[in-house]
Amino acid sequence: MQPKYTDIAQMVTRRIEQGDYPTDTFPSARKLASDVGVSYMTARKAIAHLAEAGQLQQLENGRMQIIRPRKSKRHEPRFAFIMPALESFAFLEWLDRINQVVEKMGGNVRPVGYVHGEDKLITETLGADFDGFFIIPPPELSPLLKQQLERMVSRVVVMWYDLTSMGHPRLDGGAFANIDRLVEHFQSRGCRRVDALCTQVKRSVGSTEKRITIWEKALKDRGMTGKLWQYDQPEVSISEQRAYELTQRMLKDKSGKPDALFCVTAQPTVGVYRALHDAGLQVGRDIAVGTFGAPERSQLMIPSLTTVNASPSQGNVELAVKWLLADRKPALASLHLEPEICEVIIGESSRDFVPENKGKKA
Repeated sequence: MQPKYTDIAQMVTRRIEQGDYPTDTFPSARKLASDVGVSYMTARKAIAHLAEAGQLQQLENGRMQIIRPRKSKRHEPRFAFIMPALESFAFLEWLDRINQVVEKMGGNVRPVGYVHGEDKLITETLGADFDGFFIIPPPELSPLLKQQLERMVSRVVVMWYDLTSMGHPRLDGGAFANIDRLVEHFQSRGCRRVDALCTQVKRSVGSTEKRITIWEKALKDRGMTGKLWQYDQPEVSISEQRAYELTQRMLKDKSGKPDALFCVTAQPTVGVYRALHDAGLQVGRDIAVGTFGAPERSQLMIPSLTTVNASPSQGNVELAVKWLLADRKPALASLHLEPEICEVIIGESSRDFVPENKGKKA
C-alpha cells in the first residue's frame, strides 16, 4: 500500500492536467491539507514529492509554482472562461459550445467564477498561462482590470458585452438590431404600445442599454409608443424577483397596461409571468410578451415565449478559438462575431394575441 502523500500527489497531478488550478501559484501546504482533508505533514510531503517530480518549483518568496509543459506543435490548447459565479442557463449554454470546439482540438476550457467586479480571481486568471480567455466581464470595470484588459489585446474574446473599443472581439448569438424584428412582429399582431422591462441598473459596461436604444428606435420608426421599466435600486435580489416587482409596478401605473412587453433579457421573464398570473392576466391572451435570446429555455416556458433566436453560433465560436490560437492574429472582418440576421421564434406568448385596442382609432 503506497503512502498517503503519494495518493495526494497523484490527485494534484490530475487536477493540474484538468486545469483545476487557473493560476500558476500553487496553494500552501496548510490550504492543501484543509482542502483534501489530510494532515499538514502529509500535505507537505505531497508537495515535496511533486517538486521532486518536476511539477512544482519553489519561488524566492517561499511559495510553490506549477511548472506547466512548454508549448509545442502538439500543445493541447487551454482556455479560461471567466464568468460571474452565480450560475445562468446562458453561461452554461455558451460554455458547452466553446467546450465542444476546444475538445475537438484536444484541449480544455477551465470555467472560473468570480463573485464581484474586483475579485482577484479575474486578474489572477488573466495573468495565468492560458492560450486565450473568454470573459463575461463585470458590469463596472475596476481601474486595475481595465488596465489589464488594455494590455491583453489579441488574447481575450468578450462575451456579449462590447469592449471592441479596446480591440477585443465581441462574441454573441445575434446582433441586437434583430430586436427591431421582434417589434415588427408585435406590430403585425396589432400592438401599438410595446413597453420594455429591464432588471439591470444602468451600467458602463453591458449590452442592455444598446438593446433599449434599438427598442426605442424601432418604436419611433413605426410610430408606436412604449414605456421603459428599469430597475433603479441595488441589485440585491435575483433578476426574476426584480422582474416580478417591476411588472407589478407597471400594472399599477396610471398609464394602463401595454399591448406587449419586451423583456430586455430572457432570464427574468419567469418573474414577469408570475406577476401577470397573480394579477389575473394570461400571457398571450391579455398581453403579448417577447425577449432576446435563450431560445431553448423560452420554448419550455408555459406558454412558450416569443424570442429572437440568438444562440451560440458554431462557426463564430470556431472563428474565435482559432483566432486566439493563431501566433499572428489574422484580421477579423468585424470585431462583432455574431449573426447579423436572426429568426424570431413565435411562441404562444404572442402567436394568437389580439390587443384590446384593435380596430380603434389611435
